[in-house]
Amino acid sequence: FIVTNGGTVEEFFEDDVDRFGRKIGVRGAQERANARLERYKSIGFDTATVTRVVEDTKQLEAKLTDLQSKYDAAQGFEKVKLSQKISAIKARRNRLLPEITLLAQNSSTMVQSIDGRNGKTNWIQQIGKRNHPSLPIVVKRDHFAIINGSEVYCCLLENGRVLWKHVCRGAPGNRAAMTKNSIFIPMVNGFIEQFQIKDGNAPTGDIVSIGNSFLGATSSDSTVAWPSGRGELNVAYDTREAQVVSYRLVPKKKIVSNAAFLSPYLFATSTDGSIYCLREQGGTIMWDLPTGIPISKSPVPVGKFVYYIDDNDVLNQVTID
Repeated sequence: FIVTNGGTVEEFFEDDVDRFGRKIGVRGAQERANARLERYKSIGFDTATVTRVVEDTKQLEAKLTDLQSKYDAAQGFEKVKLSQKISAIKARRNRLLPEITLLAQNSSTMVQSIDGRNGKTNWIQQIGKRNHPSLPIVVKRDHFAIINGSEVYCCLLENGRVLWKHVCRGAPGNRAAMTKNSIFIPMVNGFIEQFQIKDGNAPTGDIVSIGNSFLGATSSDSTVAWPSGRGELNVAYDTREAQVVSYRLVPKKKIVSNAAFLSPYLFATSTDGSIYCLREQGGTIMWDLPTGIPISKSPVPVGKFVYYIDDNDVLNQVTID
């Protein structure tokens, strides 16, 4: 239900929850919308309205596809009208919120899954031993991983169930990274230990790099990257038995933060004041932007831009292409 008052639009969904965490349903959403409408009218906003909108993502996509085909074949004023209809369908589609899951973990190894749309708790699980420290959770699609002490746990995002756990062969240096098929754990001695998500006991290879790994790793669906104690960025592809670094970025000074992925690119910053854009597959440097100010924090690519904070605590924006 949508309450409109001038330029203000408020939405009330059937899967919103009450103070006890229960979904309010269609009736509850309607009651909330009507209450807001009465509130507006009681203070003099007589033009406020409430409407019920029933949307289906698949139906919207089908309508969009049909209109697009008609638009491609149309001409003149008909093309303009179809363009307006396409814009309206896209606006309705973009208003629908995707499924969002937040994972929170505390110091006693409890993990809580929260519905990002309405704040409802999906599940709570204890994963690992309470007297062992846990490194930050890493998530990829339907799975997440936690390093507790020297053990790695691979779990289902849907319900928190542990699929398998395995003892690492070394001392984990920092947070792990997940690709579509594997979990990569940086070790203090510079090795990267690899586990298969679907089978934690499957034989895997250690990736050898030079220098310790205290900053952890980041990844895309098929590539993992981690900075070393030497200030270099190591990158490896997710293969069944990866044993060597696929390529390495060596800046003029040091990389002291994690890299960031936005397919098909990989971004890194350096204390030499440069921000680097590499092609994820192959490692070709697309561009190298010298800023003149050291950068010790990770870049954040969003859409067509990459953002970074330099060591003067200034937020900067760079166009990717």
